[in-house]
Amino acid sequence: MLKITNLNAGYADLPVLKEVNLELQPATMSVLMGPNGAGKSTLLKSVFNLTNITSGQIYFEGVEITGWPAHKLLSLGIAYVAQGKINFSSMTVRENLMLGAHFIKNKMECQERLVKIYEQFPMLLEKEGALAFTLSGGQQQMLAIGRALMSAPRLLLLDEPSLGLAPKLVKEVFAKVRAIKDIFGATVLIVEHNLKSLMEVADYGYILVQGQIVAHDKCSILKNLPIMKDVFVGKLD
Repeated sequence: MLKITNLNAGYADLPVLKEVNLELQPATMSVLMGPNGAGKSTLLKSVFNLTNITSGQIYFEGVEITGWPAHKLLSLGIAYVAQGKINFSSMTVRENLMLGAHFIKNKMECQERLVKIYEQFPMLLEKEGALAFTLSGGQQQMLAIGRALMSAPRLLLLDEPSLGLAPKLVKEVFAKVRAIKDIFGATVLIVEHNLKSLMEVADYGYILVQGQIVAHDKCSILKNLPIMKDVFVGKLD
């Protein structure tokens, strides 16, 4: 589904990623983890061509997409949900969602996608006429994910969807992300600091330290390896 080979990327004169190799299988959910500043968000941004890639290749379903513009990536089936408040606050929930399907010309297809999103996120249907800024933190995150799903992506990149949420809402968001993988058939790559709950639902994990992948495996195996303690108690940072 997604294959990254020998990727070196960063910002202007600041190198961040160093010879990164990563491969995602279709219809799986993978978590990218590591200490602050490891390059996790940079990796997602590099897939979506938001960094300076100095060398390496990125492939999606066998097609090299390195450096492709965002609109071409969206039309290909890749969606990216950045961290933070990324909704259009002065627009309604429905208007925000419809922006996710702006390149789809068939109105019936747009409506079908909207119904499917409302089925998975009933709260968005209840609030469809409300302005986005009136939503709670958890509702804001659901809206951002829902808008991304309106493009019917085959690959969904999520950057810290639990950022700033209460523990109860974190579990709800993770459950929804897992449902996205199962119901929509999307491959999901998610960056997270809140790992305890996420590793119970994710399939695979990748540990990034100082811009390099230092370990990867099934989450059921990875969570019990000594390197997890080494990374997250500060022996590797």
